[in-house]
Amino acid sequence: MSAMTFVCPACGGEAWPTAGEDTWLIHFACRGCGRESAAVTVPAHVPSGPWPAEYRAIVDVPSSTQQASKLRLRLARAFATLPGFCRADLERQAAAGLSAWDLGRYRAASDYSEGTRVLAEQAAAQAGATLRFVLEK
Repeated sequence: MSAMTFVCPACGGEAWPTAGEDTWLIHFACRGCGRESAAVTVPAHVPSGPWPAEYRAIVDVPSSTQQASKLRLRLARAFATLPGFCRADLERQAAAGLSAWDLGRYRAASDYSEGTRVLAEQAAAQAGATLRFVLEK
């Protein structure tokens, strides 16, 4: 294990990695209170040049409650592996009865292996949905 430490969000104590080192999602546990948490890390390597444009992926929700529920399940399954997607956000939006769901942020450039618009479009097609992309400012 590395010397990487975190501050426990519950008690402020020192927390140590338990899994996921050298990945973008690290799990850690507090030595004081025992609470387990996770942290998203930002890679140290920053590509040169301007960052590619980022878009919010929006899907319109069917008016039928039954169709909306089925779409939510299909989208959750299809988007599960994409880093821009958070299932809890989708569930919150569905529970609020929104007419359109925000499925996360995706980059326009195809030189990124994860989080691109192309991957989001493929996942949406797998779920039987069509996305709208709104440029994030």
